[in-house]
Amino acid sequence: MRKRTNDKFGLLSDSFESLFFTYAKGLVAYAVEYLHSKEDAEDIVHDCFVNLWEKIDNIDPEKVRGYLFNATRNMCINHLSHRKVRSQYQEKIIAGDISPAKDNTDFYVESELRRILDEAIAAMPPQRRQVFIKSRLEGKSADDIAAEMNIARRTVDKHIQISSKEIKEYIIKYMYALIVSGII
Repeated sequence: MRKRTNDKFGLLSDSFESLFFTYAKGLVAYAVEYLHSKEDAEDIVHDCFVNLWEKIDNIDPEKVRGYLFNATRNMCINHLSHRKVRSQYQEKIIAGDISPAKDNTDFYVESELRRILDEAIAAMPPQRRQVFIKSRLEGKSADDIAAEMNIARRTVDKHIQISSKEIKEYIIKYMYALIVSGII
């Protein structure tokens, strides 16, 4: 039985495995900084390598390290967003505000909107994404963000304005698709 070969990289499965052993430990440590859970971090790093394996023909060999760290960061952000949605839903159930069986559709729509929001955030340029996360998800003020990132307050405001517009457009596009398809 032959192992999968990748002409672009000239890699055999064994070489891919060596990539895993070269980067996995550092990626897990990086993910733990976001997630504060080694188990979740290991799962995300594993998923990143699966994605790399599936997309390896389209990735420049010189950029594998950057791809892995960016993918890990984005997956951590998505994971945290999903964790927040689950936690809010569980709190609503515990408080008796909603019934799990009764509001399954609402939970599905909310989860789908969260997924779409995560995709929109992941598609942003790195600095804009960072400003958006600090502003909207962490609740920091524009002045605090400007000081923390060592950028002008006006730049922060512009990033927030552009990111808000992009996210609205992204969500509208997907909501339209969901409505047309009859899902909602």
